[in-house]
Amino acid sequence: MKKILFLLVLLIMYAIQLNATIRTVPGDYGSIQAAIEASVNKDTVLVEPNTYFENIDFKGKNIVLGSLFLTTNDTSIISQTIINGSASGSVVTIKNNEDSTAMLIGFTIRNGKTEYGGGIRIQSASPTISNCIIRNNTVEATNPLGAGIYMTNSHSTIYSCEIMYNSANGINTSNGWGGGIASTHSSDTVTIVNCKIHHNQVTSIYGGIGLANTKAKIIGCEITNNFCYSSGSGIGCQDSELQLINSTIANNKAVSRNDALFFIRSSPVIQNCVIWYNLDNNGYSNIYGWGGTPEIFFSNIQGGYDTLSVMDLEPMFADTAAGDFRLKENSPCIDAGDPDTSGLHLPIHDLFGNLRLQDGNGDGISIVDIGAHEFAAPSVNVEHKIVTDHPNAYQLKQNYPNPFNSSTRISYYLPMTTEVTLTISNLLGKKIVTLVDSKQSKGNHSVIWTGTNNLNHKVTSGVYLCQLRAGDNIFNNKMILLE
Repeated sequence: MKKILFLLVLLIMYAIQLNATIRTVPGDYGSIQAAIEASVNKDTVLVEPNTYFENIDFKGKNIVLGSLFLTTNDTSIISQTIINGSASGSVVTIKNNEDSTAMLIGFTIRNGKTEYGGGIRIQSASPTISNCIIRNNTVEATNPLGAGIYMTNSHSTIYSCEIMYNSANGINTSNGWGGGIASTHSSDTVTIVNCKIHHNQVTSIYGGIGLANTKAKIIGCEITNNFCYSSGSGIGCQDSELQLINSTIANNKAVSRNDALFFIRSSPVIQNCVIWYNLDNNGYSNIYGWGGTPEIFFSNIQGGYDTLSVMDLEPMFADTAAGDFRLKENSPCIDAGDPDTSGLHLPIHDLFGNLRLQDGNGDGISIVDIGAHEFAAPSVNVEHKIVTDHPNAYQLKQNYPNPFNSSTRISYYLPMTTEVTLTISNLLGKKIVTLVDSKQSKGNHSVIWTGTNNLNHKVTSGVYLCQLRAGDNIFNNKMILLE
């Protein structure tokens, strides 16, 4: 507790420097909504672990709402900081033109119940949702949409979230779609990256993700064990533009017919993906639809597909029954993706924090694997940082101050002379700036980042990743930039 209080004191001191306010719950306010009501744009609401029985609304404010995961990178805090909607509406509502600087980070969102968006309802807004667990939410109506997350007129980013055990219950098997996520009428790109979407269900179609009149990019996601009545047990898209990249769609089931990816008047682009174990005994295909022609490259699809770059080989998942869809040694998916990853905007790491691009089969060439997971990467966790002061250990220390606006200092220690690269990327893995790229001597080093990119332009508020590569060692920290 003393450490937490000390941390909060430091954060408040930073806020004074930044002309922004950090509002703590329950320290300053008795509820999350009260803290939101008191906030103005660029403020941060920081919530301590507990269960909060609330239905919250961002009220048009571009603020950061985060658990202590935001400041500690301790993933255990996510499951300990719960917003419970008490089955009385959407747990979180964001519907008043909030932009990408409105952020929800590090919470468990559960027990919402309404017609659209039981967990999170996003309308005419484009927030960033990161490192959240969205589970056990329900939508019930004649035609309910998006039990976990519902988006309309949005270009939100959903990053590193787990969306599971949500239910969309329509009046009959012809109504209801999007058990995990539903998006409608979103002409700007909705981006879903490094998410696990599993064990969601719907009375009608599109068990995992449902898209209508939406432009969407799904990257590095695992979409498994979802259930629907018919069509699109994993993903369904109608009148939509879908890019599906380095994702795994497996073990999704339906009652009457099972097409893991179903399309209507759409031509999904599928690249570096695994689509397996979705078939039933009725002979339906993994990918099916009408009014469009899928483009498929460097993928592994059970039953194959009529294109040259698609394989039909057992992917060799680690343990399908236990829900472990990582690749075993000698999987045909290892180093089998498109050698040219330019334009794919792959994140730096996969779901387990493994480097997204590496030499998995040991042939000396680094090629991306097919599917959501990279095989046998070094044990590197995106949340990991070295905090020891041992003289023989590499160290990447937390930047100071953090959060910051005008500048922050990044310090690190090298136990020997080595090649060093220090880069800043956004949450999607897009490199913003390279701060160091040279050989450096043993000892302590530091560099100042002023919140600018390689063109010396100021970047927007948000959460950024600082990555240190020193020899064969890789370390990462998260930093918060407030304008």
